[in-house]
Amino acid sequence: MIRSLFSEASIEEIDTLLTESVPEPDYADTVERVNRLGEMGMNFLVGSLFNSILFSLLCYTVLRYVLKRYRHVFLRKLRS
Repeated sequence: MIRSLFSEASIEEIDTLLTESVPEPDYADTVERVNRLGEMGMNFLVGSLFNSILFSLLCYTVLRYVLKRYRHVFLRKLRS
């Protein structure tokens, strides 16, 4: 098996591979895929903005509650 991987191809095989016609790609399919990627990027952007705003508000609320409730305890620990 290793010998077949590293053996040289004959000139006829190379000529056959070089002269073989390649089918034209379908560019409409490519454009459709690129368009879908753009839509996914917009969905990601909207989702990430919503997520950032939501968790910022949540963290602010939790931090405000914790500091309001335990402010005196924190101040006593800092003074001692």
